[in-house]
Amino acid sequence: CGVVYFITALAVGANLEIPQNVEARDYALAEAARPLYGHYGLWFTVGIAIVATITGVIFSIFAVSRMTAMLTNMKLIPHSHFGIPGTIQQHMLVYITVISITLTILFDLSGIAAMGAIFYLIMDIIIHVGVLRHMKEKVKANPIIVITAIVLD
Repeated sequence: CGVVYFITALAVGANLEIPQNVEARDYALAEAARPLYGHYGLWFTVGIAIVATITGVIFSIFAVSRMTAMLTNMKLIPHSHFGIPGTIQQHMLVYITVISITLTILFDLSGIAAMGAIFYLIMDIIIHVGVLRHMKEKVKANPIIVITAIVLD
């Protein structure tokens, strides 16, 4: 995956100057296709990106809803039916979809990406603290390495 991103970054960088990259922003890859493939290449790339985004969002929503349903069944996160019929996994699917739509309406792409990065770092720190406090001996964690990871986060 990293190799694909690297090659894509090289392709975009080779076809666009920095000001063009900044101007294109969210559709820089499609704009980079324009010199070689013309106007149709731009729209083809945009179409592929839309399909990839939609399928990625659908897969992510189902994966997160299954994971949160599992955590709910393990009594690790609270759950309320709110009078909705169906299984816990179906409820979580609805909740995750509503949250996703709300975030999409309220924030632009860079804001959503920033929130995702911040929440990931917070989650990572919480897991490291949990390892230090509760599982250090069980998993034979080196405290210096775990504390270094927390500081770097």
